[in-house]
Amino acid sequence: MKSQNNTFFNAALSRVLFVLLTTSIVSSAAFAQMPALDCQSEEAQDIVKKKKKRIKAYVTDFWRLGEALVPSLPVDLRVKGFVAGDLHFGNIDVYLDLGSRPNRTRLTLNDVDEVGTNNYLIVDFMKYLAYLGTLKPALDLDKVTDAYVSGLNGTEAKIPAELVELLKMNAGDFAKKKAKYIAKHQLEGQKLSLAKISKKDQDTQAAIMKLPIIAQMTELQAWTSVNEDGSSAGMMRYLFSGKNSSVPGVIEFKELGCTAAGDVVKQNLDTDIESFINYTAKFMAIPPQHTFLDQQAIAYVDGRYFLVREKVPGLYKDLEIETSSTEVKQPHAEFLASYLGGFHSAKATLGYKQAVANNKAMLIQSTKTLATEFEKQLRDKKD
Repeated sequence: MKSQNNTFFNAALSRVLFVLLTTSIVSSAAFAQMPALDCQSEEAQDIVKKKKKRIKAYVTDFWRLGEALVPSLPVDLRVKGFVAGDLHFGNIDVYLDLGSRPNRTRLTLNDVDEVGTNNYLIVDFMKYLAYLGTLKPALDLDKVTDAYVSGLNGTEAKIPAELVELLKMNAGDFAKKKAKYIAKHQLEGQKLSLAKISKKDQDTQAAIMKLPIIAQMTELQAWTSVNEDGSSAGMMRYLFSGKNSSVPGVIEFKELGCTAAGDVVKQNLDTDIESFINYTAKFMAIPPQHTFLDQQAIAYVDGRYFLVREKVPGLYKDLEIETSSTEVKQPHAEFLASYLGGFHSAKATLGYKQAVANNKAMLIQSTKTLATEFEKQLRDKKD
């Protein structure tokens, strides 16, 4: 009976969030009436300058550097399709599936603000390689590339033992971890809610609190944080802890900037994310409403764009694979590479697959060069 109650607990929260997200957050039709987020406009550049003043750093978009490199690559590598945008260990996790595989966990991408519907597949993979290249001790990127090619050809790498255990988790175990996660956030939030924020951020926070998804919360607690690094450096996160229909949860409004992998001039965030949800559902062979991504939405509040999502335990991130030994990291790096390859396989041509396999050394070296230039521009921005 206890396990059954936990199942109802999670199912109730899923339904509450689905209704609130789909009724109070912007739909695709309404989004079309919003001002476009022009990454080259004076307004956008002014945002960049303000963010730089706030944390003294702004991350140059890796995607722009990658796109500039593509014309120098073999023609067969210039294939476009759906991209994850920012694949790394911290952006992959497991979540409880209440749909096609009830009460079991499944793998998911938990950060979609750099997804794109018509972007270079090879840049998506090189961005992942560049991330792996920052980990110490060094990983075997040659084997990672082989795993990516295997994924392109429909073969998934062996699931690492640590991930196998997570995927076995049942609804009861997930509910327990979620309860601890929420309690931890509430304690942290109590401290952070006392911190002073700017008048602009206060106004934005107040505007968000008027949205039904937050306004209907009881025992509400609100706080903010600022991303200090990564592609979202300088962007604000507005977090809200409370209960909806007696179900506790934490809702995050993550500010978006000009870092998405979409069009080089404008981000079509609503189209990209909606299409990405449908594509992911097809990739997983499940209905869109059963994907974790369908629990995320885009909101335009107080002149700013936000990715809105429920915060759930980072069970995979908690394994701390990044800081583990090479023996532990390597199979995870290869598995995620094959996962990405499988994701790219729908658009990958035979020529693309062969070109990746035949140009491994060149791609790895080009990625290192790209990463070096990225780091150089980042240092220049900090100076």
